[in-house]
Amino acid sequence: MRPGQDLSGKRREAGSNARHLGATLRIALIKLSSLGDVVHALPVAHALRARWPRGELTWIVERREEAILAGNPTLDHVVSVDTRLWREEFRRPTGAHAVFVKLRGLVRRLGMGRFDIALDLQGLWKSGVITRLTRAPLRIGLAMRHCRERANVLFTNHRVVLPPDAVHVVEENLALLGPLGLRPDTAGKPTFPIAGDRTAEQVVSRYLEEEGLKPETPLVALNRDLVTEVFPRRDPPRLTIDVDGSVRCSQRSYDSSRAAGERGVRYRRGSRTVLARTAASVSSPA
Repeated sequence: MRPGQDLSGKRREAGSNARHLGATLRIALIKLSSLGDVVHALPVAHALRARWPRGELTWIVERREEAILAGNPTLDHVVSVDTRLWREEFRRPTGAHAVFVKLRGLVRRLGMGRFDIALDLQGLWKSGVITRLTRAPLRIGLAMRHCRERANVLFTNHRVVLPPDAVHVVEENLALLGPLGLRPDTAGKPTFPIAGDRTAEQVVSRYLEEEGLKPETPLVALNRDLVTEVFPRRDPPRLTIDVDGSVRCSQRSYDSSRAAGERGVRYRRGSRTVLARTAASVSSPA
């Protein structure tokens, strides 16, 4: 379906329902992986919950990323899949049947959701398949030019062309809410809701204390692959990772790379720029 094309039939009905605050919409969010990508999609769930407090939000995610969504206050349900295990099992002589059984269970689970809307935030072939399995009459995804795998468009029926001012991936994700009448420029600052885990926080605190770090010590989270790019010919300096500060790190990452983007640097290049500047201020290993 072309951007801006009128919805018809069930799609028109779903679009109309989405405009009513009191409507109990059932919305599926498909963002399978990886961990950082799932975190960057959290503002979408927050914006949907703020707009439709009575809506029912379900997030479909890879099993290995499921923990980051545990106890999330904006979500009603989390459905985990394990596509990596499916691929491994499919290679075995009797694995095809096992995969079929798991897929049948997923189809049944998604069918019980009775979704009105599905948002494919990933743009992959496999995320498209899962989006289609939701049976939602309105399935929103990226236009072909933005999809990482073009076959994704076979499974969506309303495709969004990203605005040129969507510099950060967070803004790209929020742009997919446009067909529902939600504009990123009116949604306020992106919010990354992550439930705390007191036990995990205590474990991390003990670890940091053992490393000689005080609670007020500034901590910086860096992408390991990008660190390798910045330090290609020598060992990187000793880096401290803020394990329990995902929310704060996400917000700082968004602010920093957004600022880089406003200077004409695209997000991924912007990340490298921010990292290089951060690395320049990091002291050599002790």
